[in-house]
Amino acid sequence: ANRLVCDAADRAMQVHGGIGYSRHKPFEHIYRHHRRYRITEGAEEIQMRRVAQIMFGFGSRD
Repeated sequence: ANRLVCDAADRAMQVHGGIGYSRHKPFEHIYRHHRRYRITEGAEEIQMRRVAQIMFGFGSRD
C-alpha cells in the first residue's frame, strides 16, 4: 500500500511541476511520510513473503 501511495504522490508531484515539490501542496508531505514507512517496515519482498506465509501457509515449519 505504501508503494502505491508513493507512486500516486510522485505522479501528482510531476503533474503539478515545481509547485508539486513545495510545501504549498500536500503531495510532498504524503510522499515523505509514506516513503519513511517503506524504509522502516522492511523490504517489500520480505513483507510479501510474510503475508503469503500467514494467508497460505507458505514457508511454515509445522
